[in-house]
Amino acid sequence: MLVNWRYIQKIPIYFTPQPQMNMKSERLWIFNLILIRTILGPDTMKKSFNKWSLILLTQIPLVVHAQGWRLQESGVDKILNDVCFVDSLRGWVVGHAGIILHTIAGGKTWMVQPGGTNKTLSSVTFVDTLRGWAVGNTGLILHTEDGGQSWDAQSSGTDLSISDVYFLNKDHGWAVAGKGTRGILLETRNGGDTWQKAIDWNSGALLSVHFVDDSVGWVVGTDRLLDNFNDPLILHTADGGKTWQEQPVSTTGPLLKVVFRDRFSGWTAGDLLTVLKTTDSGNTWDSINIEPDPGIVALEPIKAISFIDESNIWLARWSKIHHSNDNGATWSSRVPSP
Repeated sequence: MLVNWRYIQKIPIYFTPQPQMNMKSERLWIFNLILIRTILGPDTMKKSFNKWSLILLTQIPLVVHAQGWRLQESGVDKILNDVCFVDSLRGWVVGHAGIILHTIAGGKTWMVQPGGTNKTLSSVTFVDTLRGWAVGNTGLILHTEDGGQSWDAQSSGTDLSISDVYFLNKDHGWAVAGKGTRGILLETRNGGDTWQKAIDWNSGALLSVHFVDDSVGWVVGTDRLLDNFNDPLILHTADGGKTWQEQPVSTTGPLLKVVFRDRFSGWTAGDLLTVLKTTDSGNTWDSINIEPDPGIVALEPIKAISFIDESNIWLARWSKIHHSNDNGATWSSRVPSP
């Protein structure tokens, strides 16, 4: 079982799964300068999944009321940006100043692994207990074949900072990088030995990528650099990135996250409490209202989308966590307390 976590710009939490792994109960972690763990009961997991993701979006220590959360000390005073678990015991965390932490005890204890860099690491992913990648500032890509005991740099071919990395398996992966008005999508088919540009975007930013298999994937971000990056961008490929089509949406503001359950059903979200849902591979996107009277909080971006089955969906923003148990028809919200 693979657990993947995301931290984006110091804000509150989330986890996301995708099909194909039998689970009756599982541990989840969130973190900043502390780590928090919860155990989900068997009734929560009624479907099988192969990947969990969580986004932590806060700078302050956070305890979330969700079937019992327990604090875990990270042992460091650096901002932590991302976490990936391959099972209930073994996981990795990356963050500022090149910090890489590893646990073999489900987060009860953490040890520092030498990554050979002091650059900020923004994202980490593992496909098994040995093979993993960590990415960060100025095009940095680190790779390990021994569970993080040693890390070697891979050439990304760019000096743009890489914000996200996603691998389907030990060979095929993608990374999103960008700065200012330029964004690129990098792709590898040999475990990162070589990386090629799959997209080079010169009018906005590419902020999130998700593939459901080797052929079908989406990239979201911002386009048409007018005023204040107001136009959203969704790009879709059905041929492994040979061609990309822009999918129109009737909303404003950048899109910050995209997640799909399968080739048809997916969600994307971003600024101005924008939440969009599709059931036809993105040919049409429906706007979802999660806050009837948002007021000033409408300025808060949604940076996390998570689901554990077809009905239960979570969204996270600065001040609230939103949950729907009917596939987005109705929503409840929770304000996390420090």
